[in-house]
Amino acid sequence: MNKIKVLFVCTGNTCRSPMAEGLLKHNCDICDVLSAGIHAPDDSPASENAVQVMRQRGIDIGGHRAATVTGSVMQEADVVLTMTGAHKQALQQMFPEAAGKVYTLGEFVDVNMDIPDPYMGNSQVYSACADVLERLIQLAVPKLSGMVQPT
Repeated sequence: MNKIKVLFVCTGNTCRSPMAEGLLKHNCDICDVLSAGIHAPDDSPASENAVQVMRQRGIDIGGHRAATVTGSVMQEADVVLTMTGAHKQALQQMFPEAAGKVYTLGEFVDVNMDIPDPYMGNSQVYSACADVLERLIQLAVPKLSGMVQPT
């Protein structure tokens, strides 16, 4: 079976997008999932609170290393899901050829919201962010599954 390639994008690729990547990998076996940041400190680990909050959910993102979004990663992705409308706009300006496959995660599942950045927050802030991501990703899985082309 073919897999759908999903790219999550946030600002630094150390909090929201690695958590979203871990959640989707955990919940969607027909998805190839990556994450990147618009202003990522390349090779930085995921934030400790993000790792801890995901570990409590049975998901290990401890090996994650931040990466800056590139044209090749954008080209390979079937769907690009951003955390905010500002991320979406930035990607559409940076990679106009990919504009048609870029959505905010909320927009993709018909929920009008941006995902607040938990950066520098405590574990409760990260946990609340992970709760939102988990709910939206659960809504995204059926839609993503419906996009897979049968082999």
